Amino acid sequence: MFPLEDQAEHTDILKGAYLKILLKTGKEPITPFSFADEIGIEEDEFYAHYNTFKALEKDIWLDIFNHVRSAIDADTEFDTYSGREKVLSFFYTLVEVYKLNRSLVMFRMAELPRQNIDPWFLEKFKEEFTTMFTSILGDAFESDEVVSRPMVSDRYKDALWIQLLYISRVWVNDDSDEYQITDAGIEKSVNLAFELMRKGPVDLLIDFAKFAYQNKAY
Repeated sequence: MFPLEDQAEHTDILKGAYLKILLKTGKEPITPFSFADEIGIEEDEFYAHYNTFKALEKDIWLDIFNHVRSAIDADTEFDTYSGREKVLSFFYTLVEVYKLNRSLVMFRMAELPRQNIDPWFLEKFKEEFTTMFTSILGDAFESDEVVSRPMVSDRYKDALWIQLLYISRVWVNDDSDEYQITDAGIEKSVNLAFELMRKGPVDLLIDFAKFAYQNKAY
């Protein structure tokens, strides 16, 4: 039986036991009953917190996001950063948190097909990521760091999500000293993303074409 502790402590026990079995055997426990029996609790105590093992693992990945967010929140300078700097800070912090959860990240990301941009285990992580990055991009729009484009700018956050998956795969396969390849991948990909999102030659051409058409200046 669980001792009379905080609910958070109960879920931490379940998460730790689940991870131990998953990473030791390469698969989730066979049934909630066998899992509960192995860790010395009643089956209904598992169901008091989770309906499935997938729901439990989604919470583990949400914890990874929350650790990143907590580290960022502790940075008193973060709110003064540009949008590009905020995104860089997020990704650099993410790979530091990955290092603390290396076996799980390697296990899931190494088997993830490249065409899968919505992994089931990242469902809750993605919800929080989308909320956070919508806010970051909102500030970037206001400061004119990035430009609003019809039918395109609403997809910026989706492009940054795909970038997260790219960086995660780079990190999983990075055998360079001190993850130098990952660091370079983060910097180059984020810089490119913000170059593509800011006002550039294409926007100037569109503006000129609109002006020429509206004013018959040709």
